Amino acid sequence: MYRYPLVIFLTLCSILSGAQETNKKRFEQGNVLITLAPLNIGNIFMPSLDFGASYFVTNRIEIQLKYGKKIDVYHYDDLYRFDGHKLLLEVPYYLNRNLYVSLEMGIHQNTFHDKMFYLQPNNDSVKIKDIYTVKDRRITVVPKMGHTFFITKHLIVDTYAGIGFQKLLRKVSELEYDETLGHKDPELYEWGVGPTYNNRNDFGAWLSFGVNINWKF
Repeated sequence: MYRYPLVIFLTLCSILSGAQETNKKRFEQGNVLITLAPLNIGNIFMPSLDFGASYFVTNRIEIQLKYGKKIDVYHYDDLYRFDGHKLLLEVPYYLNRNLYVSLEMGIHQNTFHDKMFYLQPNNDSVKIKDIYTVKDRRITVVPKMGHTFFITKHLIVDTYAGIGFQKLLRKVSELEYDETLGHKDPELYEWGVGPTYNNRNDFGAWLSFGVNINWKF
């Protein structure tokens, strides 16, 4: 599932490495960076567009804050709506002038509005439509590794990848179910399970990779 994004990621690293050779720089204490991440992928199905700023506490330690707007990749009809946001705090540590390791902590809030169909008792040919909402909150902690490429004195691109964990809390709400019209038994839903099947409260893996475009002041 991650094959094609990873191929693009590695190809970009290879292309940018040529520019790096002719313009080697390093960061200094007090440097401020403005960041645009055109495609940050934590969950392959919920990529985001990120904006942020960072400050170098020393020439090796950076503190970065980002806000991300999730991108709707599911939009398949007018009844489906999605809204997602995230806030990230990251602390990179530069091992040398280009290579860094970091710890990223994030809070993600996603809301889905979707439809379901359930079947009328004693008449499986009648489908009853209902609208419901899923509220999805995730807390993520991800160790990462990245590499910076100085395109010019001020324009810097960095690529990164990491894997960590997430705490997921997902709850379905706003079901307008009418028991006189249908049953809640899972086998009576058109797709085999009802929306409450999506309720979650557990831990899982979280992958993070992408590209940052930075402007150094």
